[in-house]
Amino acid sequence: MNTRSESVARGRDAPISRSLIVISCLLGPLLVYAQIPDFNGVWIGAQGSRVLPAPQPGPRGGGERMRPQLTSEARQIQEDYDLLTDDPGYECSPSSISRSWANPTPIEIEQQDGIVILRYEFMDVVRMVYLDGRNHSGAPSNVVGNSSGRYDGATLVIDSVGFTPSYISTVTGIPQTETLRAAERLTLSEDGQSFQLEITFEDPATFLSPWTTRRTYVRAPDLELLEFGCVLEDAGYEDFPERTP
Repeated sequence: MNTRSESVARGRDAPISRSLIVISCLLGPLLVYAQIPDFNGVWIGAQGSRVLPAPQPGPRGGGERMRPQLTSEARQIQEDYDLLTDDPGYECSPSSISRSWANPTPIEIEQQDGIVILRYEFMDVVRMVYLDGRNHSGAPSNVVGNSSGRYDGATLVIDSVGFTPSYISTVTGIPQTETLRAAERLTLSEDGQSFQLEITFEDPATFLSPWTTRRTYVRAPDLELLEFGCVLEDAGYEDFPERTP
């Protein structure tokens, strides 16, 4: 008697169980998608914000912004660097991902299925961040590297390799070599109106220890990217107007 009752009960519960499975299958992808932070749109460095070294732990528990600890070879390159003649910008080169982010011009982020596209007005740079886990082995090297990414909660994590020689900083002459690895973390604020960019540079040819910089960006819906249109004959230093949203 009990066995028959239990069998009947299981039979009644079966449609409910199947319904729950169907609902879970339908909602699963939506729940995953909802966890992806929305970086879509145009951004610009927050007013008064600039690229700064991240605070390092101090001897008394405080923090101070540390200059990069360079190898002797990198220090020599830095000492020989002349901003007025060695800046890659004279060759219409963006120089590095650091300079692309630091320039006071808009940046557009477009999120697609399996890829994030970063468009910088500066030097018309376009970066493709692939989310499929590729390691870029065999991909041609370039000045802004080859990038793979993933989402970690409210953060877009970008790992880049495959750089060509240049300068990470064209102001201080910090060199960029083929062995550079850059890790970018874009962390969206709770209201979705700003994000903090953190870039960690690791390169045994340049740094004695990893060097991290940070900057804050805000949405700029009223701005659009213009063509930078660098021309070799006209390349040089100009006073860029401060663009704010």
